[in-house]
Amino acid sequence: MLKTFVKLISNARPLADLVNNGPLSEDGWFLSWHSKASIDAKGKPIPWITYPAIEFLSRRLPKNIRVLEYGCGNSTYWWAERAASVVSIEHDPSWYAQTLLNLPSHCSLKHIPLESDGDYARASLAYGNMFEIVVIDGRDRANCLLHCSGALTDDGIIILDNSERERYQESIRKLLAQDWRRIEFIGYAPISSAKSETSIFYRDTNLLGL
Repeated sequence: MLKTFVKLISNARPLADLVNNGPLSEDGWFLSWHSKASIDAKGKPIPWITYPAIEFLSRRLPKNIRVLEYGCGNSTYWWAERAASVVSIEHDPSWYAQTLLNLPSHCSLKHIPLESDGDYARASLAYGNMFEIVVIDGRDRANCLLHCSGALTDDGIIILDNSERERYQESIRKLLAQDWRRIEFIGYAPISSAKSETSIFYRDTNLLGL
């Protein structure tokens, strides 16, 4: 590792290529890291999930989908450009207020205080088979995952970010035991310097053609 670093320092060209032409530059990672915002290379908002997952979804998402997401922010604006409607659940009042300022008219934002396995995690229970996509990237994710499947259409999918975390594994196992399947997207994500994992859960009939 040290020898490789010394070689890179002694020859600035590989570093310049990485910054100016490499995949991290193309995806906008450097810009997101410096700005501490989940944005792409053009400064447009993107979800705070792994780049491989963003690329996969960008290529496969159909039009006029309806999205329920746990955790609002730049992801809300990204989904808004691709969805007929977006409902976002947020526990943080200040982040809720900030996101609400630029919320498109076909999106709605609900503030629900956080309580373990409380109204926040169970918010999806109010929607029967209404959404094609449920995105879980907020708090109390293990419980959100357990409650959300009833809110999905027959071809609906679930997106869980940071799915490598140990505290989510029991809920993941329970979901997979209910005839769900899983595909993992491992790599870098905006802002963060560490690799992470985003998982998509789907059934035999799904809108992504898996």
